[in-house]
This record gives sequence, structure tokens and C-alpha cells, in this order.
Amino acid sequence: MTSKLRGLKVRPKKRSRETDPLKIFETLTLRGTVENIWDPQSEALRSWDAARQRKDVVIEMNTGGGKTLIGLLVAQSLVNETSGQVLYVCPTIQLIEQAKMGAEECSLEVATYYEGNWRDEDVYNEAADCGIHF
Repeated sequence: MTSKLRGLKVRPKKRSRETDPLKIFETLTLRGTVENIWDPQSEALRSWDAARQRKDVVIEMNTGGGKTLIGLLVAQSLVNETSGQVLYVCPTIQLIEQAKMGAEECSLEVATYYEGNWRDEDVYNEAADCGIHF
């Protein structure tokens, strides 16, 4: 779909509909502390992907094992699969901000909502086409 605005062609961003979380990772623009994916993270993602049709799947990893990145990739996989919104729940504001920073380091678009306020609400409203909200 292309629309014209005073002679300027505007094209919506084309979003990948890839559902394999490891392949999604390979397409990301990485910055900050995220440089690669570790073997335990890869194994967790492969296991989740193989069990993705189950009602409940638990991913257990050690502290500092990279669970935030795994959760973000799983969430993006589900967004791509369903063209819907994913709610990534964090128990504290600090963890919401940490997850948002992790998403930004991987060029994943997210919206946050806490204390009655939205941050990047447009991402939430367009989530069927793009992202995750916390």
C-alpha cells in the first residue's frame, strides 16, 4: 500500500512474519550490550519453538542467563504468528524499564504502560503490525 503526501511516497514498514525466534534474532539490528545469542538461550528458544502449540510453556534459566532477550524473541514470534498484541508482564517498574531497554537494544518496538501512563502508545495501537507491550 502506497499513499502520496504532496508528491512524497509513503510506504508502511514491511514487517517480517518470521516465527522462528532464532531466525528473528538473526534479522535484528543489535546495539548496546546485546552482541550475540548464547548457547543456553538458543536451546531455550528451540525448546520453546518445538512446544509453542502447548497451552503453557515455562522457560527456566539461571539469573543473568538472558531471560529478557528470550522473552522478547518469544513475544515477537507470537506477534508475527498471530498479527496480534502480546502482553509481557513484569512485576516491577524497574523490570519493565529493563525489558524495554533490552528491546531497544535489539531494535524491537515496544510500548509500556504503568502507573496509569503509556509510553509509545502508538506502538501498542499498531501492535497488530509490529510490536510488544509491557
